[in-house]
Amino acid sequence: MEVLRPSKTTEYTLRFGSTAASKGWSDFKATANNALADAWDHLVRHREESSERCYPLKGKHFGSANFGEHSYVQWQYKVTDGGRIWYIVVPASKKEKGTGTVIITRCSTSHPKETDS
Repeated sequence: MEVLRPSKTTEYTLRFGSTAASKGWSDFKATANNALADAWDHLVRHREESSERCYPLKGKHFGSANFGEHSYVQWQYKVTDGGRIWYIVVPASKKEKGTGTVIITRCSTSHPKETDS
């Protein structure tokens, strides 16, 4: 019987923002599973820490994304040389217990062409 990894109380929950993001995640599992596991660890633990692999997107079209009635900074995590995960961080509301949620807005094994200048 498989033992599932327990989450720490400081880790955020991951959710897909679209079916396309869910499909992209499945594609990564099939092609770059170890890199995807590293991405998962970063997203739940260090989601708003900039690094060479992870940083906020910039610009009017990519720098933010809406969720519900709010707009959030949109981040990018480089899973592979070409593959990217875009996400927003939604903190828990004051009445919710626990931590917030990382919403994956885009997940693709290829470089997003719309960001090329």
